[in-house]
Amino acid sequence: MRLAAAAALLLCSFAISSSAHADDAALAAPIEQCIRGNAIKVSAAIPDLNQAVDFLVDKLCAKPIAEDSAAAQRAAMQKYADRQQKNCDDWKKSHAPAAPASGNEDEANPCQLAGMMGDASGFSWTITAARPAAAPPAAVALAAKLLLELRLAHENPPGR
Repeated sequence: MRLAAAAALLLCSFAISSSAHADDAALAAPIEQCIRGNAIKVSAAIPDLNQAVDFLVDKLCAKPIAEDSAAAQRAAMQKYADRQQKNCDDWKKSHAPAAPASGNEDEANPCQLAGMMGDASGFSWTITAARPAAAPPAAVALAAKLLLELRLAHENPPGR
């Protein structure tokens, strides 16, 4: 039974983590600061625009991106754990405490899953937990925009 609950938790957390960055319109301040603060140096050092964007986002700003991704995953898992605890509390209110007749009644008990969530502090249940966080599309777009603007400004200086 606990194996089935763990599998359900694994699948749910994978779905939550894949949608954690669904709304990338608001880029986290540390990510934006990192990209803006390093764009000039990267533009000067790497001539290929695609390589410059990749280096800026995937290498130089990987730490704030990973931290933001981890925070989003923790928040999603906490939200999921809170929902499971609410389901457990609701289930307890609607079921009188009684000894199970056959032993199969516990399979529909949401409190078992809620109890497992308490054991998961600091542990990521996703399959992709060991992989580095993918850069949010907004970070890639900002890096590309800044690097392109810098290159265009260099190609066409003011007063020309």
